[in-house]
Amino acid sequence: MGFFDMIKELNKKNEEHKQKYREKRNKKTKVFVQLHHLEGLPNIEKGQRTSIELNPKENKLYMGKLLLGKQKENAIVLDMDKFEYVKNITVTEVYEKDKSVVGRAMIGHLLDDSDGAVVGGMSGIGTKKKTKTKKKLIIGYKSNGEEKQIMFSSKKENWEYKTLHDELKKYEPQKPEGEKKTGQIEL
Repeated sequence: MGFFDMIKELNKKNEEHKQKYREKRNKKTKVFVQLHHLEGLPNIEKGQRTSIELNPKENKLYMGKLLLGKQKENAIVLDMDKFEYVKNITVTEVYEKDKSVVGRAMIGHLLDDSDGAVVGGMSGIGTKKKTKTKKKLIIGYKSNGEEKQIMFSSKKENWEYKTLHDELKKYEPQKPEGEKKTGQIEL
């Protein structure tokens, strides 16, 4: 076997590997995550930590306070045939927080006795701006011809959150060709 034959063989194996990876990536997988419920689920309070399980074999999304064993029987179930869309939204809150005058005066005193306490205390006058970022996951579905939403939140976009979002995206109905994101259809 010559050098170029070896290169061709390696390229062929590489393409086969890529194809297997693409097939595996496009396969729908079971996902389990816990998020905080905001709205849309009966019998679950706002802020309640909620277990969510996407089960592609059963084509269902299970949601509830706890989804272990027999307690899954009490879960809220969304048949994925009713599923319409999933959205990932980032909300950033900016708020002001008072600076700690006493704490800064104590640090200043430790660094430079009485003058340091005065300077440290003065640096604590006023407010500082803080930001708080939250991720919101919105799941849209149709029930009895009516569009509805379920909303969850998370402090950060962790691996489980992103996996759930990405797997739910695979269930979104395909738009007809020619339809743009605005919902318009070109003729």
